[in-house]
Amino acid sequence: MKERWLYGPVGQVAYEISSLMILMIKRAPWLLSVPATLIYFLLIHPLILILLAIDYGATNRNGNGLFIKAVRNLSKGDGENGSPAFLTVDGN
Repeated sequence: MKERWLYGPVGQVAYEISSLMILMIKRAPWLLSVPATLIYFLLIHPLILILLAIDYGATNRNGNGLFIKAVRNLSKGDGENGSPAFLTVDGN
């Protein structure tokens, strides 16, 4: 099992910027929300994606999210005739 912390300092900044912008767009009048949405997706969202990529590549000692990868070794097989257990069908 492998685990890593996500949303370290850089990821938290990206999340805060994204949340604040979406909240501002939701509360804006309709005529202002359309151009604000365009500005968000053309200018701010690419910046947020870059910040999240930096955060994903960084080694965080702590953060707001935990990524856990669990891998099951199926080389010996757990089912009948050496087949993996998730491919077998129970007759009951």
